[in-house]
Amino acid sequence: MKKIGIIGSGVMGHGIGQLYAQHGSFVTLYDINEEALNHAKSMINDSLSAMVEKSIITEAEKVKTFEFLSFTTDFATAVMDADMVVEVVPEVLELKLKVYHQIEELVSEKTVISSNTSAIPLSELVQGSKHPERFIITHYFAPAQIIPLVEIIQLNGLTDPQLMENVLNFLKLCGKSPIVLKKEVPGFIANRMQMALMREAFWLYENEIASAEDIDTVIKDSLGFRYVFLGPLEGQDIAGIGTTYNVGLKLFPVLDDTKTPHKFLKEMIDKNTVGLRSKKGFYEYTEESAAEKIRTRNDNFLEVFKLRKKQLGK
Repeated sequence: MKKIGIIGSGVMGHGIGQLYAQHGSFVTLYDINEEALNHAKSMINDSLSAMVEKSIITEAEKVKTFEFLSFTTDFATAVMDADMVVEVVPEVLELKLKVYHQIEELVSEKTVISSNTSAIPLSELVQGSKHPERFIITHYFAPAQIIPLVEIIQLNGLTDPQLMENVLNFLKLCGKSPIVLKKEVPGFIANRMQMALMREAFWLYENEIASAEDIDTVIKDSLGFRYVFLGPLEGQDIAGIGTTYNVGLKLFPVLDDTKTPHKFLKEMIDKNTVGLRSKKGFYEYTEESAAEKIRTRNDNFLEVFKLRKKQLGK
């Protein structure tokens, strides 16, 4: 993929663009105003600087990455002659369909059109498309330039097999760990498992079983510690499937199975206690501590990233 257009330079878009540029693709990031693009440039610069500090890349490689990046508020400039266009706009189906219509009017029939949607089925995203066989979902995880996984969703029997092979090979060259879902399912894989965990965490918090801090500590110092290098099904082979079955007989009937988000979450939203952006969520923040939270998160992710690369021999 020599030339790539990214539609949306926000939380996910700038990280995806940085990743591709680091691996030698010419990337054009599009957004609706210069303010958004300037923020994206700043975020990319900070991310690359952190990688230099961690000896993941050199200063020369940082400079080289910016040579492969360009930024524009002109939609046509972003997608013209692109081998692949990645859509990273808000999770509103009507908006995404409008963007795809614009893309298809400007690109060749061979251009890959990819969405980073977290939940909208691909079968809905290809409504009215001229060439649905070249549409796929490539679902990244923030920060996209660090987290290795990319979930790929295709339409069985419709998606171009050669396109899929090309995308898989490209993502592997970018250091990613792509997985292809065998069939379409709402939320894909990672978000389904994450939501199952979050639902139980919310229940424990709402019912005052433990504090937010203690619930977070339980994950960070047990499951999180383990899951970096040992998936849940691998773990069952080690622990013994019979043990889990017997525990499940006791626990499955009493786990939270609510079908809607917990009431207290809506109350938090109504009070504008939504996390870092409002300086209060489950914890309280200042402007400085909120920024430090993100820096610390990314620094820690980079350390795990280095360890994971070493484990995989990359």
